[in-house]
Amino acid sequence: MNKILLLCCAIILTFFSCNTRTKKDILYAEDSSVTYLGEHERLVTNIGRLLELPAINTGTKGTCIRIWIWGFDESYVINIEKDNIGNHCQIIEFLTENRDSAHNYIHIQREWQNLNPKSGWDTFFKRMEEYQIPFLDNGKIHKEKLGSLTHSSYVEFEIAQTNSYRLYRYLEPSYYRYVDADSKAIYNFLELINTEMNVKVNQFPNHLFLKPN
Repeated sequence: MNKILLLCCAIILTFFSCNTRTKKDILYAEDSSVTYLGEHERLVTNIGRLLELPAINTGTKGTCIRIWIWGFDESYVINIEKDNIGNHCQIIEFLTENRDSAHNYIHIQREWQNLNPKSGWDTFFKRMEEYQIPFLDNGKIHKEKLGSLTHSSYVEFEIAQTNSYRLYRYLEPSYYRYVDADSKAIYNFLELINTEMNVKVNQFPNHLFLKPN
């Protein structure tokens, strides 16, 4: 099974449901602005529990890919599972808010369940491997701690298989795709999800960035 997920302990304040969750506020105690990757592993695990996503860890059967897209306004988590039973994709759009000095909230905007790629799962997974999504490590920009201006948005991947789990991060792929091949692969994969799942998760502000000469 393949999955991707986020955050911490919670008190559910409101819950309205109709087939999918459309309005939900979750109070949480942990600061969503944690920046270090080691802490983010705990952060995404806790947020994933709050969002009621399936647990993702080393003992996962099959392959699980969970993608966290931390954007300027809305954020997204994409949970993709692949095992011998079948394939599954779920996407949640949410906001993280600090409404006062003492309380942080996750607000679920929308949720899509049981999504299937337009081109079929075999083609989707083939394209995903072409972009090396299951095999990448932390982005070069992140590892070398280059730049600071564009670090307000980033993408994190949780990759879990039967005997392994890892988390890696890419900063602002819509910007760094011009100078880093792996960032370009991440950007193209998010564009693939936009098209195949018909949910616009890749909302990085491309109009702000011009290709270098």
